Amino acid sequence: MNAGPALAITKAPKNKAKIKGTTKVYVKASDGSGIARVELIANGKVVARDYTAGYLLGFDASKQKKTMKVQVRAYDKLGNVKYTSTRTWYRK
Repeated sequence: MNAGPALAITKAPKNKAKIKGTTKVYVKASDGSGIARVELIANGKVVARDYTAGYLLGFDASKQKKTMKVQVRAYDKLGNVKYTSTRTWYRK
């Protein structure tokens, strides 16, 4: 049985942080079948993708709404999906 990928944000602005410019989110993801991709979602849209381990997702906060609901999701090679909890960020 496969429960889907293990997923964690290792470094990123905290919940309710004020951000500006290019914001980077570092992610750790692993799975027995391998990770296909990791995506950063802001307000329901994919704003960044990474396909290689040592996942780094960066996006331009100035192109987002004043309030951002942000999540990271990972897909393993079997198609299972795992989401992180949602963080809310505010544009400066």
